[in-house]
Amino acid sequence: MPGRHAWLEVTALSTLVRDEPTMQAAAPAPAPVRIAGRPVYRLTADQVLRMIDAGILTSHTNAELLDGVLYEMTKGELHNVIVTLIRKAIEPLIDQHAPGHHLRVECSNTADPYSLPEPDLSVVAGGVCDYLPTPPPLSKLALVVEVDSSRSSDDTGKLAKYATAAIPTCWVVDAPGRVVVVYTGPSEEGGYDRREVRRPGETLDVVIGGHACGTVRVADLFPPVTPG
Repeated sequence: MPGRHAWLEVTALSTLVRDEPTMQAAAPAPAPVRIAGRPVYRLTADQVLRMIDAGILTSHTNAELLDGVLYEMTKGELHNVIVTLIRKAIEPLIDQHAPGHHLRVECSNTADPYSLPEPDLSVVAGGVCDYLPTPPPLSKLALVVEVDSSRSSDDTGKLAKYATAAIPTCWVVDAPGRVVVVYTGPSEEGGYDRREVRRPGETLDVVIGGHACGTVRVADLFPPVTPG
């Protein structure tokens, strides 16, 4: 879960994206927000996807749409290393023991009409090409992983979206603390019933679609501790 801050003031862009919706049904907009006393135009997921198709946003734009606000994602090297270590640890288990699923890294998903959440890693039901041309919905995710490398990110909002979508398991990796917080038991109210902390010296169960795929060592998800 990289650091986030509001990236794009989109009032002037409203003229570019006032087409009819193509993906999401109409829904109430999130509560109004103001920055420096000025109202912020809320983007929809449809609008952002069309901006990507039009080249206004590119693959080099590290941004995430949450509740109508586009946030820049700041990813330090510790974050990048941990994401890579987690991918290397769980991808063989997914490939060997979770047929009908695949691993995605830092990819968007559809959610409510005003959000395109982008977990650091996710395990998705179906094949790689099954959801074209739009991203897969959160409801198709079996596992999400968020890496918090600064302890300054507020993961409450994204966890609520994951729980509401009934994603069975969410790992929140506290990079500075070298622990993994495991959330299970999603509820329709937007929370998880169970929260467990795993530390180096312990293991994590990788469960996909109700099937135990194996375990990974928590210590393997973090870079070695350097003497200092």
